[in-house]
Amino acid sequence: MPTRTRRPVPPRVGTWVRTTVARRRRYRPYDVPDDGTYDAGTGPWDGLRALPELGHYALIAGYLRRLAPELGPRPGPVLDVGCGEGLLLEHLGRDWRYRGIDLSDAAVERAREAVGPGQQVDVADAATHRPSGPLAAVVFNECLYYLDDPLGAVERCCEPLVDGGLAVVSMYDAPVTRRVWATLDRWAAPVDRVELRHTGGTSWHVAAYRTG
Repeated sequence: MPTRTRRPVPPRVGTWVRTTVARRRRYRPYDVPDDGTYDAGTGPWDGLRALPELGHYALIAGYLRRLAPELGPRPGPVLDVGCGEGLLLEHLGRDWRYRGIDLSDAAVERAREAVGPGQQVDVADAATHRPSGPLAAVVFNECLYYLDDPLGAVERCCEPLVDGGLAVVSMYDAPVTRRVWATLDRWAAPVDRVELRHTGGTSWHVAAYRTG
């Protein structure tokens, strides 16, 4: 049986393949250790302030400003699930009533310093947390694909939403997040859903859901 000779890959093609693979691997969102430890100086959360992240944060904030119901003289309250350092409030503005939860003690400590007095940030596990209400909106930003039961977390956290309340979900595009989206599609139809694509090669999907 004749042996097959492996043809060399042309240099130009090889460069294209290596570049494409590198772009797809470059975005590794928020690889936070399972034990809840957190390194604010060199950890993954620092990357959330990078320019490629701006688009999906801006869209989350836009949905909240446009669609969240008014429950008082100040907008909110909004629950930020997996809040990290509370960066979402910087995009919303300090006039919003803000509540954040995160599994990491260190992240919550940094978030409390960042959001300032009059806001609430607590250590809590999104997999089991049952928030109190009423809430105008709940945000799940790059957190659901870490959970064994993402739909259960969404349903629990959305229980205190008022009629017409808003749930916003943002996830980067990958096989694991597509499975989460398929589950959410069986839960409710979004009011709006947008795909964002950065020139660096990463895509996000952001969707808004109404309750009641």
